Amino acid sequence: MTVDRRQPVRYLARNDGGEWSVIDPYSFGPVLGPMDDYYIAEGSHLRLFDKMGAHLLHHEGVDGVHFAVWAPNAKRVSVVGDFNDWDGRRLPMRLRQDTGI
Repeated sequence: MTVDRRQPVRYLARNDGGEWSVIDPYSFGPVLGPMDDYYIAEGSHLRLFDKMGAHLLHHEGVDGVHFAVWAPNAKRVSVVGDFNDWDGRRLPMRLRQDTGI
């Protein structure tokens, strides 16, 4: 079977508070590209303010938020808030090895 394009993975989550549809954030490709990595590592990225922090976006057919933080020595980083009941296990972030992001 050949897949022509990436499809977001959706699943149904349920607890005592109800149920809701979740799109797995790891089913998406990266927002930052190789040139971003290069200029960030070099220290010369001129639009870093557009890449770091939280930004609303439409990526691979889905509306959402891109979040990036520079934490090269962190063992683990998660995005937490009311949207995930402040549970750091729900949205762990990926490390981009060459940049510390």
